[in-house]
Amino acid sequence: MGGPAISGATAAEAAGGWTWPLFAGEFGGELEPGNGVPATGLRWRLVLAPAADGVGQTGTLQLEGSGLAATASVRLSSWREGTWEIAAAEIDLGAWLPAWWARALPPAVGAIAAEGRVKLTGAGKLRDGRIEGRLAFDLGNGTVRDVAGKWRVEGLTLGGALARGDEAAGSALKIGLRSATFGTLVLGAAQAEVTLDPRDRLRISGLTAEAFAGRVAVEPFTVDPAVPEVETTVAIAGLDLGGLSAWLPAVLAGAKGRVSGQATVGWSARQGFRFAQGKLAPAASDRASITLAASPELLTSRLPENLRERIDLLPKWLGPLRGLFSPVNPAYATLKEIELGQLPLDVQSVAVRIDPAGATADRTAQVVVEAAPAGRTKVVEAVRLEVNVAGPLAELVRLGMEGKLKMTAR
Repeated sequence: MGGPAISGATAAEAAGGWTWPLFAGEFGGELEPGNGVPATGLRWRLVLAPAADGVGQTGTLQLEGSGLAATASVRLSSWREGTWEIAAAEIDLGAWLPAWWARALPPAVGAIAAEGRVKLTGAGKLRDGRIEGRLAFDLGNGTVRDVAGKWRVEGLTLGGALARGDEAAGSALKIGLRSATFGTLVLGAAQAEVTLDPRDRLRISGLTAEAFAGRVAVEPFTVDPAVPEVETTVAIAGLDLGGLSAWLPAVLAGAKGRVSGQATVGWSARQGFRFAQGKLAPAASDRASITLAASPELLTSRLPENLRERIDLLPKWLGPLRGLFSPVNPAYATLKEIELGQLPLDVQSVAVRIDPAGATADRTAQVVVEAAPAGRTKVVEAVRLEVNVAGPLAELVRLGMEGKLKMTAR
């Protein structure tokens, strides 16, 4: 590394009182891992010379190694003031994103791996030691996955810019993906827009995704990197119940049709998925139905004994005369067909509440299905299936049948 050559003239005459001497020199070294630097081997080199107009220094800053290559032109009026411009730079997502992820989130979230190369351009100022300006991103086809194999995002794209300082207004980073897999849950194409607020918090808006042949839209929310947590509302349109079958109670043999609705959800880096609560129902022009797996006495056993095959309300001391006044209960036959999977139920609503922390001692999640037997509402007006689940959230993927049944007959 060559030492700086100090000019014999000062810049006071040219800069109206500025006393920092002009010099030509070369500086360099290697950045230590940490604070976002993923590994050893990231070298830097700064070459400066007096500006042609005699005011300040101009030069180049080069960074190379550890999956990064960048060259920036700089002009400094002091070590805390100046301008910068990056004509071209490239970052290996696989080298840098896992390190940033590990720094920003607690270990419980887990490690990730990534593939892809991000191209950068930008320009801005060094103002009182603070870097300001606009940085543009371009990623064509990236992949990010959980090392433990719990989730995977493919076809990741980035475009647009993020900015700080005078150029912050109107800057936005657009993010898209081709597909995302979370355990057995598969999402289709998704997109969102990210902006920075004056406190360097991330504002997420326009987040939509394809799921179960329908569409999910998330209301805008803000994430503070210092305390990452989210609470927002999700609008759901046209979800296919057939695609949701793996997430519905095991007592169901089949489901079809589309439902829509909304849910509130919560997540934090410290706790992970915190809660979800929402309600789905068919649109006015749609029909959705479910069919129970054959489960003898699942419904009929919930009826009082004197209201099963026959309605028997008379006292026993009447003897044989009771039979003359014990009409057949038409609801019993309908319920029997339903519990044997012979008669589908038209879905009126599906309400879901998930609380992984277990707000109540005996319930981690609750699913309530309000339905009516197809074409038999004159006999059985409505059936209400309530499923309560206790245990880890991972056990929700095939809910067992528990809880209560309520039936309204006429």
